[in-house]
Amino acid sequence: MAEPNWLRHALRAGAFEYRRSVRAVREDTGRLVLLALSVLFPTLMLGGMAALFTPIIRESAPAGTAVPPALRGGATLFWLFGVFLLGQRASSAHSEPVAAPFVLTTVSPRTAVLGGVIAESMGVLTYVLPTAALVTVVGAYAFGSPAPLLTVPLVGCLFVASAVVAGRLAGYTTAWLVARVPFVARHRTGLSALVAVVFFGLYMLFQLPSIPYSLDPALLSAVPLGWIVEVLAVGTPIRFSPVHAAGGLLTVGAVLAGGGWAAERIAGSLWFGDEVDPTDDGDTATTRE
Repeated sequence: MAEPNWLRHALRAGAFEYRRSVRAVREDTGRLVLLALSVLFPTLMLGGMAALFTPIIRESAPAGTAVPPALRGGATLFWLFGVFLLGQRASSAHSEPVAAPFVLTTVSPRTAVLGGVIAESMGVLTYVLPTAALVTVVGAYAFGSPAPLLTVPLVGCLFVASAVVAGRLAGYTTAWLVARVPFVARHRTGLSALVAVVFFGLYMLFQLPSIPYSLDPALLSAVPLGWIVEVLAVGTPIRFSPVHAAGGLLTVGAVLAGGGWAAERIAGSLWFGDEVDPTDDGDTATTRE
C-alpha cells in the first residue's frame, strides 16, 4: 500500500535523481562531449533539411492529405526500439532504486517506481529537447499554424513517458526472471544475446527495404499506439482521423496506467523477495540483501 502523499514524494525523488544524473554527466568531461555531439549532429542535420524543404512545404503543402499508414507504423516501430533500449537500461542499471536500503524502508514501491520513471523521462526529454524544439518551430512555420507549438510537445511527452513506463516494466520483468528462475539466472548472457539478435533482426527487416524479406513499416499501422501521431495533424492542413487520434491517446493512457501498475507489482516482488542461487540446482533460495 502506498504511503500518504506518494505522488509528491515521487516527484521529489524523480527530480532529485534527475539532478544527480545531470551532475554526474557534467563532472565527466568525456561523457559530456560525446553526449553533446550526439545531440548536436542530428539537430544540425535536421536544421539543414528544414532550411531546404520548409519553404517548399509552406508554399505547396497539399491540403486534405491524410496521415499515411507508414508514418503511424514508423512511430510504433520507433517506440518499440525505445522500449527495448530503455528496458535493457532498466534491467542492468536501474533494477533497484538508488540507495535501496534507505528508499525501500522509507517509501512504497509505487513511489520508488514512479520516481524512477519521472527521472528517466526527464533525462530522455532533455536529450531530445533541441531536436524537438526545432521540429516544433519548423512545423508551426511550415504549416502556418500555431497548433504544432502545442501538439508536438504533447505528443512528444506522452510518447517518451509511455516508452519509459513500458521499458521499466520490461526491465523489472527481466530482472525478476533472473532473480527467481535458476535457468534464466544461469544462462542470462546467452538469453540476452538471443533476445537482442532476434529483436534487431526483426527491426532491420523494417529498416532495409532492399533486402528480399523486408517488411513495410505500414504493417504496424494497425497498432493503436502509433495512432497518436494523428494528433500532430490537428490544426494543420493535413487531414487527421479523430478516431485514430483518440485511440492513440487512449492507448498511451492505458500503457501509462496499466504499465505503471504492473511495474509497481513486479518491482515490489523483485525488491522484497528472495533471490535464487544460479549455481544451485535445488529449490534453495538466498535472501536479497
